[in-house]
Amino acid sequence: MLNSLMKVLALSSHITQGNRSIKQALTMSGLIAYIKDPAFSSFYNRISQRGSKMKAIIACAHKILILFENLFKLRQRRLRIYVTDFVSFIYNLKTVF
Repeated sequence: MLNSLMKVLALSSHITQGNRSIKQALTMSGLIAYIKDPAFSSFYNRISQRGSKMKAIIACAHKILILFENLFKLRQRRLRIYVTDFVSFIYNLKTVF
């Protein structure tokens, strides 16, 4: 679902597929991000000069979605490492006792 939503966001200024509440939350987070964050503000200004303002907000939402996806992947990798370490620790305890 996440990849299909990212593809739809990349194509136009309208998000046509997916969960309505997630789309609204992403759009509002893109709007707030460009108002509050200087990095998103410069990104918004650069995109809005080329096209519509709504397209720039959707681009900010897409950027937020990519950040969430990268954080999620990083967290999964870390969790996998922790679980592997924990399993090897338990295995070593069994061999000691």
